[in-house]
Amino acid sequence: MSRESKSVQPLKIVSPVHKALRQISEHLIHMMDAIDAPGWESHLLAYVGAYGPCRVSELRRVFGYHPSTMTSVLDRLEGFRRVMDAVEVEP
Repeated sequence: MSRESKSVQPLKIVSPVHKALRQISEHLIHMMDAIDAPGWESHLLAYVGAYGPCRVSELRRVFGYHPSTMTSVLDRLEGFRRVMDAVEVEP
């Protein structure tokens, strides 16, 4: 195999994976817009909704977040939860 064909092969896999990830992201963000959920945090919310409860270590492993990033994401979600808890639902 020539050098050029080796460099092209990964793109045949990465490009469709990237496209699928973008489509999933847009879908989740659109779903979470109804409740004003934060953008990328919607991935985490969807995962916990499907597989939760789960440990923080599992979330880090699944999403590949650095420990400090995971802490920031969870802090933002905690703030979001407080806001949602404070919202009164009209009967």
